[in-house]
Amino acid sequence: MKGKFLVVVLAVMLVLTCAGCKCKHETWIEATCSTPKTCADCEYTEGEPLTHEWKEATCTEAKTCKLCNETEGAPAGHEWAAATCTTPKTCTVCEVTEGEVLVHELSEATCTEAATCVDCGYEEGDALGHTPGDWVETLNMVTACTETTQSCTVCGEDLEFKEESLTTLIDGTVFAFTAEEFTQRLGYMFEEYGFDYTTEAVVGDDGTYFTGVVGDGVYVAVIGFVTESDTLVIGSTRNEKNISSMAGIYYTTDGTEIAYIFMGMIGACDPALSMEDVATICTNSALEYENGGGWAYNGLSYYFEDVDDGVATSIYIDAAYE
Repeated sequence: MKGKFLVVVLAVMLVLTCAGCKCKHETWIEATCSTPKTCADCEYTEGEPLTHEWKEATCTEAKTCKLCNETEGAPAGHEWAAATCTTPKTCTVCEVTEGEVLVHELSEATCTEAATCVDCGYEEGDALGHTPGDWVETLNMVTACTETTQSCTVCGEDLEFKEESLTTLIDGTVFAFTAEEFTQRLGYMFEEYGFDYTTEAVVGDDGTYFTGVVGDGVYVAVIGFVTESDTLVIGSTRNEKNISSMAGIYYTTDGTEIAYIFMGMIGACDPALSMEDVATICTNSALEYENGGGWAYNGLSYYFEDVDDGVATSIYIDAAYE
């Protein structure tokens, strides 16, 4: 009984409701992000409001709904890249620019480079070019060459280089090299000939200067020097050009080692000789040693000589003993 009564009541309410709104809802206002679909005549609503469709924030605008233009939060702000010589201050996100480009900071032009911006590498104008100076001649006693160089008077760079081999190292009655220069030149000759020896300066307890020849880490020979006044070259005179003869004393009895070291001495004293010439002079000197003499060639005399417990080799300038 009660159920039938409830149905009747609901039916009556529905009839009354419909009878209360006579609008046919013919004109609708579309739903927005804040209001549902609405009848323009009676404001009757239907459905739910729309959901915001957000457009991400940009450098200059906050997050914004594409439908209703409502904003949320703040603009992202620019991310600036510093200005350079070619571009002004620029946002790396939206590429908007601000201000002006920087002024080039130019270095001075040099002989080989134009004026150049130290920041971006931009070049302006041309390089100045070198200013050639006078030719300067240098005597290199190690290689027995005359070296002639022309350099730029502005930057000092070597522009041209000429080298001419010397044909003799005899200067009248003395050698053109000092004892110290001979030490370096003998090491150079060992290297040129492929002999496994090095040289170093040695000053004895009495002050006498020697060229030490080192093989396998030990001294295999020393070479002493005699001046044209028949005195030994000492440490304090090793840089004077006063040598008229020299003698090698050996700490080895190996004939091959002695021959190699003597060949180095021969080549160091006469730059005009080929290695074949040097070997021939060494051989002829050894043969003459058996006859009690020496071998003379190109202004120099070469000897093997007897010393206590061994043999010595010596080289003389012929003009010093004529």
